[in-house]
Amino acid sequence: MKAAATVVCALLSLALAAVGGWLVYSLGVWFTVGYVALCAVFFPFALLIHEFGHILFGTLAGMKVALSRAGIFSPYASCTVMPKKSSHIKARYTAALAGGLVLGALFCIAGAALLAVGGLAAFFSFVLPSSFYVFLLNALPLTYADGGTDMLAICRNLSDAPSAVVARRVLYIQGLLSEGTPLEEIDENLLFDVPQISEDEPEFIVLVSIRADYYKAVNDDKKAAFWAQRLEELMQYLPEGYAG
Repeated sequence: MKAAATVVCALLSLALAAVGGWLVYSLGVWFTVGYVALCAVFFPFALLIHEFGHILFGTLAGMKVALSRAGIFSPYASCTVMPKKSSHIKARYTAALAGGLVLGALFCIAGAALLAVGGLAAFFSFVLPSSFYVFLLNALPLTYADGGTDMLAICRNLSDAPSAVVARRVLYIQGLLSEGTPLEEIDENLLFDVPQISEDEPEFIVLVSIRADYYKAVNDDKKAAFWAQRLEELMQYLPEGYAG
């Protein structure tokens, strides 16, 4: 399924490039050569534009978004999201997750419009094939070796799955801290009144980290040591480059 999706997306993108090359051919052979070259060169820029969409929409939604892992030739990257507020976590987190898709869609629409106009305008549609490839792959709710797609993350965030509930709780606590609430003044129940999930899930590991910091802040050395030890045991399960 995953391999088939990648192949289909690649073939559709190549088909768009072929259509563009055919339209540009009327301008001359060198225009066609230049168009094909620009289609290839634009690919890493399409990835950067996609990730910038996360940062832009996340910032507008009151979320600090930073790339923690990105591959030049991979359509996926890991993002660290830190809320600046504790309110409306689900909606604001969804906006940050959807930012890459929205900005990518805008580039696809612009490229398609240039392609439809034809002539010299079609030459500048070189933004379309790569933008479409990155957009379509991330619009499918799938998990790849490099991680889950944006749509998969959005679907999980909008669901009431246990891992999603825990993730939103972590973001809510981080939002409280960003608003200036001292860690020791946070309701202790917020740290435990969550569904049970697998201990190797990143959401649980981050929550354990908050528990260790919380008990250290309230000077409960016994519990702080316990959760610090649990955190050390669980760190092996975090994906490489994960920043919390």
